[in-house]
Amino acid sequence: KFLLEKETRCLYIQSPVYVLGDIHGNLEDLHFFSDNIWNLGMDLTSGNFLFLGDYFDRGVHSLEVIAYMIALKIQCPEKMFMIRGNHEL
Repeated sequence: KFLLEKETRCLYIQSPVYVLGDIHGNLEDLHFFSDNIWNLGMDLTSGNFLFLGDYFDRGVHSLEVIAYMIALKIQCPEKMFMIRGNHEL
C-alpha cells in the first residue's frame, strides 16, 4: 500500500511540529523551507513536519512540488505528514 493510504484519518503527531501550508505549486517556497528549516535533511532535523494541503493548482510548478513532497514522504515516512486540502480530492 502507498504510504499515505496507511496513515489514519486522524493524525497524532508528537511535538515539535513544523506546520506548513498552502504551497499551491510554488516551488520557490518549498526550496525556501528546504534551505532554512531542514537544511541538513528532513531526517536530521529535529521535529516533525505537517503539510496542510493545497499542494498545487496556482503555481507553474505543481507537478514538481507534488513529486518532491512524495519523495520526502518516501524518504521520511515517520516525520513527514501530508493532509488533504480542498484541491486534493
